[in-house]
Amino acid sequence: MHLAYLDESASERCYYVTAVIVQDSDVVGLTSALQEVADYAWDAYSGVPHSPELHAHAISNGKEDWTSMKKDYEAQKDVLNRAVEAIADSDVAIYIRGVHIEKYQARYGTDVEDMHGAALTWTLERVQRHAAATNEVALVIADERRGSEARYRQALRTYQSIGTYGWKPERLNRIIDTIHFAPSKESRLLQAADIVSWAHVRSLGKYKNAQLREFQADLWGRLTNAGRVKEASAWDPWP
Repeated sequence: MHLAYLDESASERCYYVTAVIVQDSDVVGLTSALQEVADYAWDAYSGVPHSPELHAHAISNGKEDWTSMKKDYEAQKDVLNRAVEAIADSDVAIYIRGVHIEKYQARYGTDVEDMHGAALTWTLERVQRHAAATNEVALVIADERRGSEARYRQALRTYQSIGTYGWKPERLNRIIDTIHFAPSKESRLLQAADIVSWAHVRSLGKYKNAQLREFQADLWGRLTNAGRVKEASAWDPWP
């Protein structure tokens, strides 16, 4: 069985939902590898609490569990490098689907949850295809979205029984049970999805600082060069 861990992110242009798919037999190994990164940070850098959450935005901005390294950019890079390396060294499959924010909102309105639902649907279709190609089933675990979780559980039930929408609908019969929502701080694998989401979006940014550009490109490049990224794209509707 596959476990698909989902997280959302946004660039200046697009809103994305990321899925990091892990074989059930590999979950313990990747969890342990990420825990080793957290333990390393606690031991190596003063002020980092025991077992910190590997939240990429917080690490790169010195917030939450990472306030002690707010201006220690080399420490931030060290932890992020180690976390990405742990993911790249694991047998995961990464699928990212998104929507062009401005064009989507011009066509369908400004409801963020509606836009999230669209990106989520297309990402779930990739989870379905990956499970089918490997003759497996998949269980979906997503970062919590308080107030909207029932909406997405209901949508999945429809997709499982009838199919998705659009010009090429797909019945998600390889995705079992429901969408399980959990706080990312309680799951190293949800944190992996967060790190992947962050690395992807930051790789799309335009930075004046050449070293920062190189660092962001290198992080995402480790995942793509390792063959972990199966798709990273966005729907760009007309006009």
